[in-house]
Amino acid sequence: SDADCFRNRFTGELFADYDEYIDTLFSYQARQWTCAMTGKVQLTFEEAMNSEAKAQKKVDDAFPDVFVEPLCKTVHMSQIR
Repeated sequence: SDADCFRNRFTGELFADYDEYIDTLFSYQARQWTCAMTGKVQLTFEEAMNSEAKAQKKVDDAFPDVFVEPLCKTVHMSQIR
């Protein structure tokens, strides 16, 4: 049951073993993560996830939905050549 498990709040992972949970938690809290969108380094897992979400929002806001389909088609067709 979930009462016998430890849940990682960042990822939703469940651990039956407390030591494994703590090791994973320390890993997520270590400044070893990089934002995949910006390249910022030495972030915690949570900081990296927040940075990626913020950067993705900026990209989404910069490209209105009306342009997404034509842009994707152009990029796709440019890869075929």
